[in-house]
Amino acid sequence: MADTDNYEFSSDSEAKFKDLEAKFPERSSLVLWALHLVQDDVGFVPHSAVDYVAKRVGVSSSWVAGVVSFYSMYYDHPV
Repeated sequence: MADTDNYEFSSDSEAKFKDLEAKFPERSSLVLWALHLVQDDVGFVPHSAVDYVAKRVGVSSSWVAGVVSFYSMYYDHPV
């Protein structure tokens, strides 16, 4: 399990993210996909992952947090 206090993509998720970057030139379109990768890695989307995804995609942390809270498919705590 990944460190949820200092989240970074697993090596597998990093490779998938790089593939997705090539497919989505509009970077903000990567947020949903990146959050799926996070949740696949740790089972939920910890706050540190919100910040990490925001930096990787180039959007604000509040925007990513809004996406997590809007969609019921993302969990912000372990389930």
